[in-house]
Order: sequence, then structure tokens, then C-alpha cells
Amino acid sequence: MNAILLKTFLTIVKAGSINKSAEELFVAQSTVTKRLQVLENELGFDLFERNKGIREIKLTEAGSSFLEIAEKWYDFFLEIETIKSNESRINITIGCLNSINFAIFTPLYRALINHESKMNVKIVTTHSIDIFGLIEKRIIDVGFSFSDLKSQNTMSFKLYSEPMVGLCLPSSILAGKEEVKLEQLQVKDEYYVRWDEDFERWHMQGFGRIHGFNAQFDNGHLIMNLLSHGTDWAIVPSSTALFAQKQHGCVSFRLAQNCHPPSRVVYMVMHKNQKKSTQKGVAKLAALLHELSGLLAKEIPDIEFYTQNIIESLEVG
Repeated sequence: MNAILLKTFLTIVKAGSINKSAEELFVAQSTVTKRLQVLENELGFDLFERNKGIREIKLTEAGSSFLEIAEKWYDFFLEIETIKSNESRINITIGCLNSINFAIFTPLYRALINHESKMNVKIVTTHSIDIFGLIEKRIIDVGFSFSDLKSQNTMSFKLYSEPMVGLCLPSSILAGKEEVKLEQLQVKDEYYVRWDEDFERWHMQGFGRIHGFNAQFDNGHLIMNLLSHGTDWAIVPSSTALFAQKQHGCVSFRLAQNCHPPSRVVYMVMHKNQKKSTQKGVAKLAALLHELSGLLAKEIPDIEFYTQNIIESLEVG
């Protein structure tokens, strides 16, 4: 008894004749007849009534009883094949921030879900501070965070760093400028995002403990849709600025060197004790990131990747 014999039987029942079932199965009628004979011999009873001159076929009483069993049996065969297929694929759950998903990782996810990657991918959008807890609980396998927290069960590697730049509308007097000084920026017109502690510290040093922002957000991508006046501005990672330029028609500007905010650093976080299947997934992910880093570096000004260091560290580990 095998799946081919069961499928042939079920197709004959559905099609209503040997001739039509052969067409659906893309085989000769003689092949269908032979398979049916083999199945009946194995079962020890006839499945269909044989009446000369009648093309339409009818199940015997035993055949009707066997039909439900055959359907379940065939479903079991399909489930087994699914298990076999998934066994050869790598499952990986990735936790990431919304801003990185949109600005950096779209081509990465496209490569991961490509059928040739042989990976089952789940993407979880979360906050930077939650990444380490999700890794600890093994809810996600890999996380990408702006923080480099120290934990007993996690390890993190610097993935990339990128400069912070100004974002504004094309009508702004700041649009396209290269050496903008802090005194040229009015906090009351700022759309503020607390990117991380380093950025908050820089902001306090440059503008003082002022909280008179035009608006404050925990998601940089909201800003792109809300900038509405020529005086509005924000400080964002260069990748976010490029995305805003492409998708929303925004324009970037650069701050003067003596008042430039610290570069934005993103860390790749994972559990110290990984299952072998997870290790394979992480290694595959790191390799894909390394392949894409060259393309992204050409697209995003002054971004620097450290993927080779990650690959070497994983090999040693």
C-alpha cells in the first residue's frame, strides 16, 4: 500500500471513470487499471463493480467502506511528506525593530523567504529593550537591537553603524545643507525620537534639558508622514533618511562636525546555548547579511558593516 495507489483510487472515485481519472493523473488508462488491480489484490476485495458496457463506475459495499479509510490514510501520507520537507528546512524566528525592518532588512527578508534558502522564517516586530528578554525566553532565535545589554545567557555582536542625519521637507531652509549648527535648529520645531541613551545624552548636551518638542515619538517612521511645515525637522539614522527620501519625498541635511550626534549602532543578539538547528539558521542569516552588506553600503551613505567579524566569531564559537 502506498500513496500512489491511494491517490489513484480516490481520483477514480472523484472522476467517476477510469478514462477521466487517467486524464487527471496524466497517465495511461492501462496504468490506472493496473494500479487499481494491485490495490484490490493487497486489500483482498473488489473496490468497484464491473458491469460490461457501462462506463460509469460504482463502488462496491466494501469499496464504500474503504473510501473513508483511504481518505484518512492518504492525508497521513501527505502529513508525513510535509514533516520530511520541514525536517530539511531551517526554522528561525527573528526579532527586530520597525525602523530597521523598513530601512535595512527588506532585501534580507526577501532572500530568507526565497525557496532556495530552505528556511522557514518568522519575523517579530518589537522594541529594542525587549529583544534580550525574548532571546532569554527563546521566543526568538535572533534579535537586532540598538542596545548592547549584558546578560548571562545572551551574546551580542556589533552588526553595523551609521551616522545620524537631519530630516526635513524640501521647502525647508535646512534641505540639503552640509554644515548645520545646533543654533540653527529650533527645538519647538523638532519631531523627537529617543533613539538610545547616547543620542539622548547628546541631545541634552546640545539643547539642554528642554522638552518643548513639536512632537515626540517612539517610532521614527511615523515622522515621515507627519512632517508638514518647512520649519519641521528631525534627527534620524541615515538609512531611515534614505527610506524617507524614496517613499515620502523628504530631504536630509547634515550637522556640523563639531556637534554631530554619535553614530547609530545596531547589535545582532542571540542565545549562548543554541540548538544545532538554530545554529545553522543563525549562520545562514549571518552569511546572507554579509552578502547584502556590500550592496547596502553602496546605497546608504557612510554605513559600516561588521558581518565578517560576526561570521568569524560564530565559527570559533
